[in-house]
Amino acid sequence: MSYEGKLFATRVEDAAHFGRMNYRLDRIIGLDRPFHIVEIVMSETFTHHFLFQTLDFMLAVYITEDVLPLLNSQAIISEVPVIPLAR
Repeated sequence: MSYEGKLFATRVEDAAHFGRMNYRLDRIIGLDRPFHIVEIVMSETFTHHFLFQTLDFMLAVYITEDVLPLLNSQAIISEVPVIPLAR
């Protein structure tokens, strides 16, 4: 499978965990960029376009490149102001 779309975590804690893992990898190679988490709210009628799978022990949603414009036009997108710690 080619990943030309986007992957999304289904829980904010999982998104934070994944962001922290990638941030550590970036720092190892000399990059020091903070990460942000955004929340997307949309109608359940679009879920038939999504592919649910487990990646890195977390439930993720894969949205193909051709569905991204629909997601962008119909979703409410907001930044999560506080990145939660793992529980």
